Amino acid sequence: AKVITRAAFLEGLKSPPTLESLKVLARSKLEQRFRMSSQPVTLTEFLDLMWPTAKPADREWMQRIIQLTDAKDVLRSRNFRGSRDDLKQLYDILDINGDGKLTPAELHAARILDRADVEKLVQDADSNQDLQ
Repeated sequence: AKVITRAAFLEGLKSPPTLESLKVLARSKLEQRFRMSSQPVTLTEFLDLMWPTAKPADREWMQRIIQLTDAKDVLRSRNFRGSRDDLKQLYDILDINGDGKLTPAELHAARILDRADVEKLVQDADSNQDLQ
């Protein structure tokens, strides 16, 4: 789970601020949050701090974008070797509903493959056409 710890927040304040980081700090009010509690800020809480009027569906969408960015980072990592651990990490990110199966819709939603490539992959991998 992604979190911002108080220590990481304070460490980040040591670097010269950018305009973007100043905007995030002002909007999220992280400094006030860490004055009230030393507990880590979760991704969900951070999104709530940044966009307090966002609807639950919007927050889910934002979290999904972050997950897909993580998937892209896994694929583009210099350390990516296609190992079992690499593929498991990628699989877990792409499995939107967490049921342990990647559906064509989940593969397409990841925008790693276009619809035609997803359909070809499913046809090649699923000889009995049951999508299991």
